[in-house]
Amino acid sequence: MRHTTVSAILLATFTVACATAPGKNFDTSRPLKIEGGSYRQGEQIIQLPELEEKLEAHPAARPQMGGYQAKKWTGMILGSAGGALVGWNLGTNLTTSGTKTWTPALVGAGAIALAIPFALMADGQLRSAAEAYNGSFAQPQSKVLGGAVPFLAIVPESNGRKQCLAGFTMSF
Repeated sequence: MRHTTVSAILLATFTVACATAPGKNFDTSRPLKIEGGSYRQGEQIIQLPELEEKLEAHPAARPQMGGYQAKKWTGMILGSAGGALVGWNLGTNLTTSGTKTWTPALVGAGAIALAIPFALMADGQLRSAAEAYNGSFAQPQSKVLGGAVPFLAIVPESNGRKQCLAGFTMSF
């Protein structure tokens, strides 16, 4: 039991140390490209700690970053504690004979379920701050149609009747 606890603490320390070591790839003079869950500048992936640090210091993104760290760490702590409870209880119950109690695993599952909204809120807040950061740059406008983007839509069926409709819309 003691060996497992020491191993878990070392693994957690190593994970946090690696996850919080910022790189020096973020250039505040260029906008970010947001692709799924990653943030890029050109082809360079921006590490999360560096992105957080730069967005918290940027005047346009700072208001959206308020409370981000608290949500992120609350979610991480709840998720880690819940995962540890589930794993410890599952391992104990699978390797011992006799009466099995699943209460710690259920408490751990509850902690994991509580961590999910915090993680989603923190992710949405970071995305919102990145969009505010990108909004601080001048957006290039197309010279054709004053920046409007034409879109052609062909709809093969409408109102249960066979029709071929083509629509032309302008988005601004």
